[in-house]
Amino acid sequence: MNLQRVHSGCICRAIAVVVVAALGVSTVSQAVEDPRETADPGNFVKKAVLDGMLEVELGQAAQKNTQDPQVQAFAARMIADHGAANKDLLALAQRKNFARPLELDGEHREVFKALAAKRGVQFDRAYAAQTAGAHATTISLFTQASQGSDPEVAALAKRLLPVLRGHKEMAESLRDKVGSPVEKQSTDRRE
Repeated sequence: MNLQRVHSGCICRAIAVVVVAALGVSTVSQAVEDPRETADPGNFVKKAVLDGMLEVELGQAAQKNTQDPQVQAFAARMIADHGAANKDLLALAQRKNFARPLELDGEHREVFKALAAKRGVQFDRAYAAQTAGAHATTISLFTQASQGSDPEVAALAKRLLPVLRGHKEMAESLRDKVGSPVEKQSTDRRE
């Protein structure tokens, strides 16, 4: 295992948690995963589906909670891409007889509720920060699965990784566009 890569991943997750905490939004995506849980192909598929469902639901909330055309366009892309990925993941789960979540679990539902309650610029900042951090964690999850023992799961993870990397870049760009949540909050207080 490359310790430098693990250390960098921990730092990125820690920064994302601080940023999201500053926004008053909790996030399951930055939680440290037990490698034994996500190494199991069935657990990977379940986690990937739940994360994808959250992205779709947050994208739908973004369509209602923002006036920013760039946020709306990003959200539409998340709805389309994660919806398609979830169809593939759920089909794989059915073929393999893995558990298939049909709705968000409690942790994912809490993240959704916290973000969906925001409007306008506050929503934009929280949504951009959450999706940027979530995609960093999701890339780690899919990278691990792409190297796993189940060939079908590994192939699907490998196929979806470039899309997820593109999402991360778009989310980071959006986050930069709407501003640093911590900087903006301190600026907002001065106004």
